[in-house]
Amino acid sequence: MTMSDETKGASGHALQLPLSEPLSKQLDYVQRVLGDMINLLQTTKVTPKD
Repeated sequence: MTMSDETKGASGHALQLPLSEPLSKQLDYVQRVLGDMINLLQTTKVTPKD
């Protein structure tokens, strides 16, 4: 994976795991993608829903 591929984040390649990488790197990739998605949800949340 190149840096440009990693920086795409949740823009459509979110669920595409680098299967050629060891498991620890796959988990690291998943955590990074999930973190990006959570940040995106938090920044787009305008008003909290009760």
